[in-house]
Amino acid sequence: MFYIGTIETINKTKAYGFIKPSWAVNRNDNLFFHFKNLVPRQCFLEEGKEVLFRIELDAKGVPMAQEVFEIKYADASTIVNAETQQRPEGLLGSQIKELREKK
Repeated sequence: MFYIGTIETINKTKAYGFIKPSWAVNRNDNLFFHFKNLVPRQCFLEEGKEVLFRIELDAKGVPMAQEVFEIKYADASTIVNAETQQRPEGLLGSQIKELREKK
């Protein structure tokens, strides 16, 4: 399932960034992504760009964005399905914050 979000911050030197999901209430809802998860890998995203992404848990159980790509490259059915999605069940900003603080 894909979700819609906006690139909040990017660190090009360290090859990672954070996405603000469309359902985000505050910064605790932002999701980490690594440049290796960009589709295609050579794409160059900028802050403020609208993207589609999947959510998966990393090895420590922390939610992160996978298969990140700019929304302009998506087919219409993917966009329509993503736009109707709400916050994933069980994924609360406070839970993400707690998981990040344990790192």
